Amino acid sequence: MNNLQSISYFYPELILTLVILGAIIYDLFIDKAFSGRVGWVVIIGLVFVSLVVHFQKDLRVTTLFSDAIVLDPFASFFKQIVILATILVSIVSLFSGELDEYRKGEYFALLGIVTFGLFLMVSSIDLIMIYISIEIVSIISFVLAGYLKKKARSNEAALKYVVYGGFSSGIMLFGLSYIFGLTGSTNIFEIQQAVSQLDPASSTALTLAILMVLAGFGYKISAVPFHFWTPDVYEGAPLSITAYLSVAPKAAAFALMIRFFNQTFADGGAMKGLDSVSLTQLPWPEILSILSVATMTLGNVVALQQKSIKRMLAYSSIAHAGYMLLAMPVMSGDSIYAIMMYLVMYLFMNLGAFFVVIIVKNKTGGESFDDYKGLGWEMPFVGAAMTLFMVSLTGLPPTAGFIGKFYIFASLIKGGSTYYWLVVIGGINSVVSLYYYLKVVKVMYFEGERTDKILFPSNVLTSWSRIIDPRVSKSSQNENLELLSSDVGVKAETDLSSISRHGDMGQSVANFMLDAKTRVLRKGAFQDGRHGKYVWWYTWSVKMSGKVNETTIYRQVLGPLGLISNLFTGVSARMILGFTRTGGKMFNGLLGMVAPPAGVGKMPKQFNSPVLNHHEVVAIFNEVDGGF
Repeated sequence: MNNLQSISYFYPELILTLVILGAIIYDLFIDKAFSGRVGWVVIIGLVFVSLVVHFQKDLRVTTLFSDAIVLDPFASFFKQIVILATILVSIVSLFSGELDEYRKGEYFALLGIVTFGLFLMVSSIDLIMIYISIEIVSIISFVLAGYLKKKARSNEAALKYVVYGGFSSGIMLFGLSYIFGLTGSTNIFEIQQAVSQLDPASSTALTLAILMVLAGFGYKISAVPFHFWTPDVYEGAPLSITAYLSVAPKAAAFALMIRFFNQTFADGGAMKGLDSVSLTQLPWPEILSILSVATMTLGNVVALQQKSIKRMLAYSSIAHAGYMLLAMPVMSGDSIYAIMMYLVMYLFMNLGAFFVVIIVKNKTGGESFDDYKGLGWEMPFVGAAMTLFMVSLTGLPPTAGFIGKFYIFASLIKGGSTYYWLVVIGGINSVVSLYYYLKVVKVMYFEGERTDKILFPSNVLTSWSRIIDPRVSKSSQNENLELLSSDVGVKAETDLSSISRHGDMGQSVANFMLDAKTRVLRKGAFQDGRHGKYVWWYTWSVKMSGKVNETTIYRQVLGPLGLISNLFTGVSARMILGFTRTGGKMFNGLLGMVAPPAGVGKMPKQFNSPVLNHHEVVAIFNEVDGGF
């Protein structure tokens, strides 16, 4: 079909292109503080694209743009997986604390471009288009991996991604040129006919070409030995991008691999629900078998040694690529269906695990196993969700992970005794993975503290006394300082205002506890914390609930005009009466309400961003104000 005729079937990609352009243009005209709204433009656009893809799934198989890409149910299925992964990651990205310092508009536009490249990957039937689609996805992925420009680890991740990507891409391109040289065509259907007629003397060259092409495919799915980029890139990239790279490009790469081997070196029967027949004596099934075993074994064994949840999930992603590769050598209708089912299950359980990591990252700022100690008791719903995802990734019944592995192993058994050894090795690897997945559960429920032992004023006073007592050992001082700095320490907000009102003794105790807060907060919040900047600009901003947010800040900055809106929220009454969270005197509250220190001209752009963890803000307020 020529180019003009093809456009009438190219609706999903055209709509996606318009969404990307709309996101870029919209981002140019809005303030940085509101750039996250571009995400909703992309999300809504992707939902519409998904509907268009859905209505195209029943169309007959059609080749587009001079047989460069194909429109068929197989491609439509993988497009929906890509869309779903992009939507979920985009929603989570809107609430990711890692991206708050950066303009989010271009981030979402880049996600849209990656999605476009993935669409081309799952539909490509021409060697040139295969290479172009992979490069589109790779180049934009390089940028997204290094999106946290201010962090050295993110820059390192992007650099390593570029180096490994360029190396793998070059090898794959060399292999594609071999195939073109041997067959005289870049279309996989024409290559299929040529391969069936090749002289046996060409087997060595064609086998070498397969190995080189696998370098490109293996790089996208993180298969051994093309996996070296995965742990470092996953660790350095933003968590939302790590989650995305672990699912969407991997799904598209498997779609491309299935189509390539089924339509190039076999008779294409697998995509029709039949058993494929190899057209040559080439050992590509054996190569894929060895690749799958090496991938899942290395991924599981190295994951055992990780101390970071993020790196552990990176090696887990490698292992799961190996599980899916198990079904590739069979190349039957059942094996293809098994891979498709596994990818659907993997999408939810792996993204779910990464989303929990994002929640914990936003809360604690850490990614190590130590940051998950006691999480099951501190955040019951998050802990229960993480447990479910870990059990599912292991493949224990009755979870979705078990269903996915069941389909994989069933297709191998149905394929004959030739593949029984793969089932055995896959089962052993599943047992190995049980250790590091359940280790996360163990840390959440059986390590750490189940009670807020440092939250109470008496505990704060005791710990602070030991810190400043010169008779106490340095190790003990550091231990107590660590307790005060923890999430259940002084940042959990002991209300100093209520203590300071109880006579001279209360004032002394409050001052003593304020010193403890100051010591802890100076280590982080004042220097690089995202809350400190709001406090220094808007010391007098308070709210009825005690939570400080952008709404109150906005009202207070407006000065007397803000009084009108404050009347309807009860803020004014509380300030006049001195019942603010900071506990200021009546005069101070009235002064702050009528004549706030900040003017509209001084308002920073970031004031519209929500202030999280209000207790940290209030604690800093206490020090800045000095009057509780």
